[in-house]
Amino acid sequence: MTSVSAYRVYRTRCCHVVLEEPIYSSSNSTTQFAGITNGICECGLTFVFEDLEFVGIKKMTVGDLALLGIDEITIPSVMRIK
Repeated sequence: MTSVSAYRVYRTRCCHVVLEEPIYSSSNSTTQFAGITNGICECGLTFVFEDLEFVGIKKMTVGDLALLGIDEITIPSVMRIK
């Protein structure tokens, strides 16, 4: 099973667009995932991954689930652990 454990946060140097690259956790140690590749910024300039500025790591917490709307999901009583 694979899930996102955190995000590496980068910023373009031209117009400071923030890009988030997922950090995946997998029970399969041979699983590999592609990250941020070269692209075009919002200002129209092209960027390469090596030119991005590393900002930090963003880790999801239980409090962030409310922002995603997950706390609004109703679990039927037959599926709840008692």
